[in-house]
Amino acid sequence: LKEIKSRKGADGEPPHPVQSVLLLTDGLANHGVTNPDALVKLVKGALAPSISLFTFGYGSGHHADLLRQLSDLGRGMYYFVQHVDGVSLAFADCLGGLLSVVAQNIVLTLETTAGSGVTLNPLPDTYKRVKTVPTAPSSMEHQRQQIDLGDLYGEEQRDVLLQVHLPKMTDRTEKDMDTDTATPIVRCTVTYSNILAAKAFCQTEGTLEIIRAGTLKSPQIPDKDVVEQKMRFLTTEAMAAAHQQAESGHLAAGQASLQTALDSITHKMEGIKKGGLDSASGETFLADLRECHANLASTRMYRAKGQQRLVGHRQCHMNQRSNNIEMSWSNDDDTRAACKRSVGGTRPSYQNKKKDSMMAKARRSSGYHE
Repeated sequence: LKEIKSRKGADGEPPHPVQSVLLLTDGLANHGVTNPDALVKLVKGALAPSISLFTFGYGSGHHADLLRQLSDLGRGMYYFVQHVDGVSLAFADCLGGLLSVVAQNIVLTLETTAGSGVTLNPLPDTYKRVKTVPTAPSSMEHQRQQIDLGDLYGEEQRDVLLQVHLPKMTDRTEKDMDTDTATPIVRCTVTYSNILAAKAFCQTEGTLEIIRAGTLKSPQIPDKDVVEQKMRFLTTEAMAAAHQQAESGHLAAGQASLQTALDSITHKMEGIKKGGLDSASGETFLADLRECHANLASTRMYRAKGQQRLVGHRQCHMNQRSNNIEMSWSNDDDTRAACKRSVGGTRPSYQNKKKDSMMAKARRSSGYHE
């Protein structure tokens, strides 16, 4: 940490804007500061906001949730490395991401349109680092919320699901009822550092509008993108509940939480298919939930890999960033085929081309076959 904080690199040149710490461990903290909460506090005080932290837990003897907390704190990811051959793959996935950073310090500001009567529900806790912004006494007339989205890799996207309340339309004439009205509801501002253009501060703005139909058309077809984001939240919330229940020794209750999410997402997927569409994201959520459910079959399975996989899958879907190397790039053909679940079935969820390239090199050097 002292070296990476230096204003000059080992070659005497200014440090690169993308800086990161990679922590690999195969056990628990047993020397010096050993309390998990104290470790989190220590890292929080030592890690600069511009430096990311990625954690790698090897084998089944490490504290998965602590490593996840540390990586969340450092805007990084937690990797579960079950076998020794997976070490190079995990580092390849991580480095592929770091080599493809296109933007940093991304902050999204959401403001309701003044005088619109629109109210914005509090953002879910599942969003990373939601900031509370002081509001004026007339907060019901004008609300403001901010989300710190961290950095962005090439080909990645970030989805923010909003819930708003609109005022009742009471002043529309009979003639107006035959027309659709575009109503501005939320103004969005994104600030960020552009790594590719070497610009420390960039800003873009836009306004969200909703079409208020004079007459509802039948049938009403839910928007596929919105449904997929709802499924993503169902998945992460179920995994969080299952992890808490399993840690308390209630494996059956954890399986029940996961099964409830599976049933709900299966139902939503049926609705998408009725509209003549497919959802690769939905299939990914179902596959990961089923795997986590199976890993809660016994205490032995949960301690061997269930806990780690549950923590890793949840963070993956929360952050919309890949960290699933153990199963996605297994040396077993059937396992690898089952885990190719992005659009077109060409690579794991949230994987980008740079990560693909680095993973391919790691597989070749490790003797993995295609």
